[in-house]
Parts: sequence; C-alpha cells; structure tokens
Amino acid sequence: LSKRIVEEYHKGKIFVKESVINEGTTFKIILPKS
Repeated sequence: LSKRIVEEYHKGKIFVKESVINEGTTFKIILPKS
C-alpha cells in the first residue's frame, strides 16, 4: 500500500534503507519537489 501511494500518487520512490532483526526497519522515501 505504501509503495503504491508513494510511487503512483506522488511519483516518488520508496526503498528499504536498513533492516535489523529485533530492532526494526528504516525506509527511505524520495518525493519530487513539484
């Protein structure tokens, strides 16, 4: 769902920056300025 919203509706990119077991996952989201 998040991937679709970021990529299709906002023309951005989303990807996993870091994932650590028992700690969590950090995502990076890049959105265009306009």
